Amino acid sequence: MLPALGRLIIRASRDTQVWVVSHAPRLVATLEKDEACHSIALDKAFGETTILGQGWLDAPPWQWLD
Repeated sequence: MLPALGRLIIRASRDTQVWVVSHAPRLVATLEKDEACHSIALDKAFGETTILGQGWLDAPPWQWLD
């Protein structure tokens, strides 16, 4: 069912912006077959979530509000 869902999401994304967050490798693989797909892979280690392939200097700056 996940590849079929992926194809429906791809079809819907032709008319509007769609954000998908998933832990399902088959769904992600189906979505990534579409050339318009822009995926970001996350990793969690020791309670911290990071973007795979992003270095410390590439991260956007974080500033606490006053």
